[in-house]
Amino acid sequence: MDRRPAGPVARDGPLEPEPPGPQPPKPRGLALRQRLLTSLETESRFEGFVERLAACLQSSEAMARTVIAEIDREAGWVDKGIPGHRVKAVQGGALAESDSIGLVRIEPGYAYPPHHHAEAELAFCMQGRADLLDGPLLHPGDYWVVPARTLHGCRSIGEQDCIVLLRRQTGLG
Repeated sequence: MDRRPAGPVARDGPLEPEPPGPQPPKPRGLALRQRLLTSLETESRFEGFVERLAACLQSSEAMARTVIAEIDREAGWVDKGIPGHRVKAVQGGALAESDSIGLVRIEPGYAYPPHHHAEAELAFCMQGRADLLDGPLLHPGDYWVVPARTLHGCRSIGEQDCIVLLRRQTGLG
């Protein structure tokens, strides 16, 4: 037996008749809705960089999206003892075995100290601004290839953390 009232139903506002037939399920709550919206924002935050990042990584757009997804995952970020810095290794996937891919997160005002590598390094700015030592100021979406055995470093400038994706490969450059 249907126990719904046959007449108008009180709501926030004027009385309206109850629509006939089965009603759609009510949302389970704002928490679920917020988690879904947040997950969509995370996936699309760097969407504009996918094609360019895939080209820089010499990889597929799917691989670029996999790398991008790591930025907002808290797991895996490591404090290496340099104030204002955290780093995260990223699996190369389809990239050559000689590749080393990682993310560096530098808090505003902090600098990554000057250093060098035996191989060339590509720096792709994902967020914030990176003022490179003896190089350009990188904005989100910019990249720079640092030749092998070249002293380099960067400073995070601006109001937000600077996140740079780094790729080192023996044949890069």
